[in-house]
Amino acid sequence: MSRFIAGALFGCLLGIVGSSLAANIVGTGKLDGWTVLDDDGDTVCVSPEVNADKKEIKCALLKD
Repeated sequence: MSRFIAGALFGCLLGIVGSSLAANIVGTGKLDGWTVLDDDGDTVCVSPEVNADKKEIKCALLKD
Protein backbone atom coordinates (compact mmCIF):
# COMPACT_ATOMS: atom_id res chain seq x y z
CA MET A 1 0.00 0.00 0.00
CA SER A 2 2.86 2.39 0.78
CA ARG A 3 4.34 1.80 -2.68
CA PHE A 4 0.99 2.68 -4.27
CA ILE A 5 0.75 5.94 -2.29
CA ALA A 6 4.36 6.81 -3.13
CA GLY A 7 3.68 6.13 -6.81
CA ALA A 8 0.51 8.22 -6.76
CA LEU A 9 2.33 11.15 -5.15
CA PHE A 10 5.18 10.86 -7.64
CA GLY A 11 2.68 10.83 -10.52
CA CYS A 12 0.96 13.96 -9.20
CA LEU A 13 4.27 15.79 -8.83
CA LEU A 14 5.33 14.73 -12.30
CA GLY A 15 2.06 16.05 -13.71
CA ILE A 16 2.51 19.40 -11.98
CA VAL A 17 6.08 19.78 -13.23
CA GLY A 18 5.11 18.75 -16.76
CA SER A 19 2.29 21.27 -17.00
CA SER A 20 4.45 24.11 -15.67
CA LEU A 21 7.15 23.34 -18.24
CA ALA A 22 4.58 23.26 -21.02
CA ALA A 23 3.48 26.81 -20.13
CA ASN A 24 6.66 28.29 -21.61
CA ILE A 25 6.27 30.33 -24.79
CA VAL A 26 8.42 29.04 -27.64
CA GLY A 27 8.77 30.74 -31.01
CA THR A 28 6.37 33.34 -32.36
CA GLY A 29 2.63 33.59 -32.66
CA LYS A 30 -0.58 35.02 -31.31
CA LEU A 31 -1.78 34.46 -27.75
CA ASP A 32 -5.48 34.00 -28.52
CA GLY A 33 -7.69 34.84 -25.59
CA TRP A 34 -4.94 36.45 -23.51
CA THR A 35 -5.48 39.97 -22.14
CA VAL A 36 -2.70 42.50 -21.50
CA LEU A 37 -3.37 44.75 -18.49
CA ASP A 38 -1.63 47.90 -17.27
CA ASP A 39 -0.66 48.54 -13.64
CA ASP A 40 -4.17 49.85 -12.85
CA GLY A 41 -5.82 46.68 -14.17
CA ASP A 42 -7.18 48.36 -17.30
CA THR A 43 -7.14 46.36 -20.53
CA VAL A 44 -4.40 47.38 -22.96
CA CYS A 45 -5.17 44.82 -25.66
CA VAL A 46 -6.41 41.29 -26.28
CA SER A 47 -4.61 38.48 -28.15
CA PRO A 48 -1.13 40.04 -28.48
CA GLU A 49 1.54 38.88 -30.92
CA VAL A 50 4.58 37.27 -29.27
CA ASN A 51 8.14 36.85 -30.51
CA ALA A 52 9.95 34.77 -27.88
CA ASP A 53 13.28 34.99 -29.73
CA LYS A 54 13.31 38.80 -29.38
CA LYS A 55 11.42 38.71 -26.04
CA GLU A 56 8.75 41.02 -27.46
CA ILE A 57 5.00 41.25 -26.98
CA LYS A 58 3.18 43.52 -29.44
CA CYS A 59 -0.40 44.75 -29.14
CA ALA A 60 -2.30 45.64 -32.29
CA LEU A 61 -4.98 47.64 -30.44
CA LEU A 62 -3.53 49.89 -27.77
CA LYS A 63 -5.71 51.86 -25.37
CA ASP A 64 -5.81 55.65 -25.61
